[in-house]
Amino acid sequence: MRASLLGAILFVACGGKSTRPPRIEFDAGPDADTDTDTDADADADTDTDADTDTDADCQPDANEPNDSPETATDVADGTRMDDLTICPGDEDFFAVELEVGHQVDFDALFSHFDTRDIDMELLAPDGTAVWDSTSGDDDEHISFWPWADLGAGRYVLRVYGWEAPPDFVFEGNTYDLRVAVHTDVPCDPDAAEDDDTPATAGEAPPPDSGGSYSVCPGDPDHFTIDANAGQRILAFADYFSPWGHIDLEILDPDGASVLADAFDYDPARRDQGRELARWDALVDGTYVVRVSGAAGVTNDYFFVAFLQDPPLCTTDDALEENDFSGWPAALPLGRTDALTVCWGDDDWYAIDATDGQAIGIDVLFVHDAGKDIDVILFDPSGAEVTRSESGDDDERIDWDVTETGTYLFWVYGWRGSENDYSIDLTVE
Repeated sequence: MRASLLGAILFVACGGKSTRPPRIEFDAGPDADTDTDTDADADADTDTDADTDTDADCQPDANEPNDSPETATDVADGTRMDDLTICPGDEDFFAVELEVGHQVDFDALFSHFDTRDIDMELLAPDGTAVWDSTSGDDDEHISFWPWADLGAGRYVLRVYGWEAPPDFVFEGNTYDLRVAVHTDVPCDPDAAEDDDTPATAGEAPPPDSGGSYSVCPGDPDHFTIDANAGQRILAFADYFSPWGHIDLEILDPDGASVLADAFDYDPARRDQGRELARWDALVDGTYVVRVSGAAGVTNDYFFVAFLQDPPLCTTDDALEENDFSGWPAALPLGRTDALTVCWGDDDWYAIDATDGQAIGIDVLFVHDAGKDIDVILFDPSGAEVTRSESGDDDERIDWDVTETGTYLFWVYGWRGSENDYSIDLTVE
């Protein structure tokens, strides 16, 4: 199991959060030094301090200078460094050699205060940031292993002080660093174990919250969900795809036959894999959803399963066929009503805009379970520029155009949701 860059799960490997007091001494007020009298008269002294005040006694540690990837301090499995220092304007870098399939764990242990928060970022051999830990409280943890596209090489950890001037200016802090490198990726059972067979399946997590789980090699997970004939079962998994593919299957109430396989959903997520499976129940019963990793895969995932009443969409709306990015419908200015988004039937729209204009899009609908709609805007190159996924009624997109061309707008049901909606478009 590992910590997601997307913030889904955090794992702390060294015994939880630190309760140590800060080790940096801060000036409490007036100077503690003795004034030096600059005249010999009995009149009022004109004094000057013999020292210069500092807000904190922040001294560089023994690893300096390690302020860049090029001067990074080498670390390896078992490295333990205590009383390291981050001063204002200072960053620390540490380098570790990794092979594909190795896992590295970094822990920075410190006491958090608003002006003394430490964060971490991991850089790939080409300098690209691939992972981070920015929790906003005591300690930071990164657990990571390279996937094939990144390759083996010198990975660099950046440790830095968080600040947001002028309200928060980093004043320095001390920390301890722990490093562990595993040649085999460890895989710990999640809290739902033992659920390796349909017979030992536990109930699916609540549909309004879902749950976080993990798969290990040869260790699938199983969940049950009750459905009546005519209801649709939807099962959804979200995971970090470079660490290995995860599959979903819906099984019959006996757990013996596969009724439905999942397909990859929402390709705009890029490295974030998303699997969605559905089945329209023919009989009342307790159905089983199986979640498994591809051969040899260890990965964490988010899972949710829920029910829908019979499908909404029986006929296409007036702007079909616009199910794919290559078939977008021209979206007129103003309000367009009587649109529908359905299972396997997303809607794509084309919007022409010029540099200096502003695009405003309101997608209007009534939110309910199984009826949530989300939206994404893409620039003329096909890159995502913004999205709206609020989890309640309506979605809103605002974008200031800096590149003339045709923008694509994607409307889709969250985790297979279906609903009616309207669009109100402005380009001005």
